[in-house]
Amino acid sequence: MRLSALARYPAPAGRVAEILADQSFIDAWLAGEPTFARSASVAGTPPGAFTVSIRRRIPVGDLPPQLRQLMPRGLDVRQVNAWEAVGSDGVRRGTSAVDILGAPVKLTGTMALVPKGDEECEQRYAIDLQATVPMMGAKIEQAAAHVIQRALDTEKAAMLARLNG
Repeated sequence: MRLSALARYPAPAGRVAEILADQSFIDAWLAGEPTFARSASVAGTPPGAFTVSIRRRIPVGDLPPQLRQLMPRGLDVRQVNAWEAVGSDGVRRGTSAVDILGAPVKLTGTMALVPKGDEECEQRYAIDLQATVPMMGAKIEQAAAHVIQRALDTEKAAMLARLNG
């Protein structure tokens, strides 16, 4: 399954990248997620390349019904977002990999921070989601897509809150 998402921000791409690499922002973003254990770290700093590594545990009660029966103890999620330095075209590109420990789901994706004039930018995601369970793969992918969309929505809300002070 292929997913795409777009978030528009009233700030330059460089400012959004600084926030994405800020530990306090990551902590605030994750605080809005339905997790009961989480940790995050940042390596590197804008304007160069940087990587954000996140671990979190999503309780079973916050999972769609299709996943609850397969993951009765919740989900242990490892996520690595690796952002490159800004390209000559002004766009910052990156990759995201999410590993759900013990789950038959693989998620990889690309990200981009695209300037839209001097005071706006877009954050774009293209995500490939694959469940490797015969006969239930499509249902698991749909359930996982719900969890992914919620995480993207939470990140966007945290970013807008930070930008709006």
